[in-house]
Amino acid sequence: MDEKLNDIYTIQYDSMNDFKCKLDSVYHPLNEKITWLTKTMKELADDITIMRQQPRGPSAWKPWNPLTSNR
Repeated sequence: MDEKLNDIYTIQYDSMNDFKCKLDSVYHPLNEKITWLTKTMKELADDITIMRQQPRGPSAWKPWNPLTSNR
């Protein structure tokens, strides 16, 4: 009887280990993608904030001066 219970516990333990490995193989790549997406969204929000702070319209254009141009 003890041997059969031991077999059942071993099978259950192995099954839980297999499940954990399968879950990890899905979770970690998904977590990395979510982290990347969150980082990218924050960078885009920062870019939008910078763009909103820049002047707009005709007054935002600087006249071109050939003497100071990098060309």
